[in-house]
Amino acid sequence: MNLYEQRLRRVRAAMSESRLDTLILTPGASMRYLTGFSEPGSRFLALIIPSSQPWLFITPALNAEQARSNPAGIADIRAWDDSDGWEALMAQIGQDSKLDGGTIGLD
Repeated sequence: MNLYEQRLRRVRAAMSESRLDTLILTPGASMRYLTGFSEPGSRFLALIIPSSQPWLFITPALNAEQARSNPAGIADIRAWDDSDGWEALMAQIGQDSKLDGGTIGLD
């Protein structure tokens, strides 16, 4: 188990204790600590950590290649472009992950 997997396990344990179904992190110290990746900018970028599904990035298409090379090895990278915006993609992730009935934590 690598460093990032260990950190994810600890985060998921803390999520369970706090009764969180999903944790959403935006760029900053927490994202960098958990993934080794954080891209500053004004466009929406988030790390989504469901309690029992693989974690994923939602990222601007401009940052998708950098997100794919994240040190934590997160494989699920969902990119959005300016013409569509991030809202529809986030809504689809919410439906796919059944987030509508759960408790979501935000950084």
